[in-house]
Amino acid sequence: MIICSDHPSGARYSAPQRLAHLHRPQPRRPSIESAHDLLIHGWQLRRRRARPPPRDHRPQAQQPSSPPTLLVRGETRTYSFEALTKAIRLINASARFIATNPDETGPSPEGVLPATGSVAALITKATGKDPYFVGKPNPLMMRAGLNRIEAHSETSAMIGDRMDTDVLAGLEAGMETVLVLTWLTTTADIDRYPFKPSWVVNSIADLVEEI
Repeated sequence: MIICSDHPSGARYSAPQRLAHLHRPQPRRPSIESAHDLLIHGWQLRRRRARPPPRDHRPQAQQPSSPPTLLVRGETRTYSFEALTKAIRLINASARFIATNPDETGPSPEGVLPATGSVAALITKATGKDPYFVGKPNPLMMRAGLNRIEAHSETSAMIGDRMDTDVLAGLEAGMETVLVLTWLTTTADIDRYPFKPSWVVNSIADLVEEI
């Protein structure tokens, strides 16, 4: 079985699984709050469409909600100063800082894009608190992915284009690893790391005969 770096069992799937594990000792569920696409507090990672109020609905005073106990920083292509400020204040107010992955950059047709790790670093600089990354290279995420597809690490391989997340995640999970060379990673970059991938290919198409 092969797990690609963009497999559905990735950081977005592992986040709620790991949050449930991290927060299990607490007697109550954490409160849930969303700020645009940047911040998600608590368990729910998907937005739900608000139901229209009944015709005889009368506005009622809102009850004050308890402060979020978890703050999750996920991937997004839109960044809001208001949302960043809110994240910093919530973390300073004791919310635990979780991030989906430490990738500093991501690809796009126009060039490099800032990714989750870069924005998480900004929040860390402002709060002095490092996030716990639930995604690659966290081996817990890989185990969750293997369990999800009912596979075993000895018969699975991790395919990705990053040494510091994809290859490291597969290595720490006991899987064979395949590094696909892209403009993010070149052969010269491999020697910068103390570990090596099992295979190096120029394109994922080179693996067709191996599957």
